[in-house]
Formats: sequence, structure tokens, C-alpha cells
Amino acid sequence: MPLPTPAKLLSAVRNRWRLRLELCVYACTADEIRALPHPTRMRRDRWEDLALCRAWSYPLLTREQYLAVVEERRLTGGQHLYSLVEDGVLVHYGWVIARQERAPDAALGLVMVPPPGSAGLYDYFTDPIARGRGLYTDSLRQCMHDAVDLDGARQVFIYVYADNLISKRVIEKAGFKYRGSLVLERRFFLPHRYSTYVDQPLDVRSLAHDSPVPAVRAPAVVTV
Repeated sequence: MPLPTPAKLLSAVRNRWRLRLELCVYACTADEIRALPHPTRMRRDRWEDLALCRAWSYPLLTREQYLAVVEERRLTGGQHLYSLVEDGVLVHYGWVIARQERAPDAALGLVMVPPPGSAGLYDYFTDPIARGRGLYTDSLRQCMHDAVDLDGARQVFIYVYADNLISKRVIEKAGFKYRGSLVLERRFFLPHRYSTYVDQPLDVRSLAHDSPVPAVRAPAVVTV
């Protein structure tokens, strides 16, 4: 096993002394979604499409491990797969949680509790051979519409880390609006967890104790 480079060692030391992680919360109401274009390129709940994946969203997992994860999602229920197959290859997929009651993030140690009647979108991935064709945007919009029309959602949420600029641009292009963030800051080994909000405070709690964390107002516009 190769030894870590000096740059990686320095980064690890800095992260132990000072770290900031931010998960951005985006949402779109049912009325806002109905005014958006409604693509229909993806297939819903065609679980057999997963057998055709040759690339996937979790690089630390093997193909077999990722397929085991998604099989657990299928068996658990309440989640819908959206997929597109071309020439025998799964080129895009994404997931909808029809009724999302909690959205935990283990890395932050925080959990977002959406309002009743919320759907959640997550784990969207496009095979490198099909990128640059707008599949991500179309998939998000189709899932947003279906969450409202088929699953009866009042609003749809999606979450993305602040440093994922490409996904943030696509999410905003699809019609989502920034609502706030879940934040973990650590200095000298002391963690500080809180949330930010644009209009109204989010229901954000400690993952360990299920107690509310402090909330502070954030800028209405996030520059990407």
C-alpha cells in the first residue's frame, strides 16, 4: 500500500484542526413544479435495468456491492427508480423517495425533517458515455412531476454538498430553489452544528440526540 503524499498528510492534519461541511437544501412546491416542462424520457420502476449498469454513483463500492444496496431499496419499498437504457447500457438513473420523513446525513451528524407530504430525490448518475445531453435535468423534472402527480407530494426536496458546483447548477436549472443548509464546522476538535435558512427555519436536528440545532439566516442567493 503506497504511503500518503505530503500534501495528503497536510490536508488530513488541517481537516482534524479545521473542517467545514455544508449540505445545501433545495425545494420546489407542487404549484411551482406544475409550471415546469415535463419530460418523459425515463422509465419508472424498471428494476431489471439495474442489471445493465456498467458505471455507478458510489466509486468506493464494487458493482456487486452497489447492486446489493439498490436491492435493499427495492425490498424496503417507498422508493422509485427512474432509468434510461440505450443500446443495452444503463446510461442514467435517479431515485425518488415518495414520502420522505427524515433525511439524515451521517457525515454531518445532522438530520433534516421535511414537512408532511414531502418527496425526496437523490442518487442521480449519468454514465460518462451519455453526459452533456441534459439527461440529469430531464430526469429531475420528470421525477418532480411524478412525485406530485403520482405520489401526491406537496413539495419535493433534493440535497447536495456545497462544493458540488455542477450538480447545484443542474438542480437550479431544473427549477429547485435554495432553502438553506445543514452545516458542520470543526475547530480544534470541537464540532459546531447548525442550519441556515433563506425564508423560514428548516427543521434540522442532531442525528445523535434528535434535538434541534441553532438556525441562522442565510443569503437568499447561493453563487455557483
